Amino acid sequence: MKSILILFTASLLITACTTPAPIVTPQTPVTKEPMHVCPPPTAVTTPLNDIMAYYQSISHLPKSALDSEFQRVSTEFSQHPSDNNRIQEALLLSLPGTDFRNIPLSITLLNEHASNAELDAFTNLMSTLLVDNQQANDTVKDLTQALKNEKKHSLILQNKIDAIKAMERHLILHDHP
Repeated sequence: MKSILILFTASLLITACTTPAPIVTPQTPVTKEPMHVCPPPTAVTTPLNDIMAYYQSISHLPKSALDSEFQRVSTEFSQHPSDNNRIQEALLLSLPGTDFRNIPLSITLLNEHASNAELDAFTNLMSTLLVDNQQANDTVKDLTQALKNEKKHSLILQNKIDAIKAMERHLILHDHP
């Protein structure tokens, strides 16, 4: 996929750098000028490109493959704690639907990376989004618990209302035989 994207970009750049032949009119004889072609662009890889390519490669893996990848990356990070390994582990820890998902640890890993100007903006963005996501999840949990408590309280009140109605019916039946 990456090579297709590079070839497509190169073809766009090559066509953008060519000069068209002069317009031929019947009065002007056709002159052939050599085409000027830009050299193909060199492949640029940055740490951010590598991280995005890594995310793309893991985003469609099945759960069992993600578990294996997490074990591999965790081992690699513990042996060689580079920024790249740290961010790969943080990405894996932030994936939803995995047994190893751990947002607080992912945030910690993102905040502890070495100063790398190319990665600072990405790690800050990802950390901020994860913090916001964690706060939203905490709010949902709190509201869910509050709803459960209100349902219990509502059930207790309904039982009391039903008991009072039963007492009233009982008193009415005793007063009017």
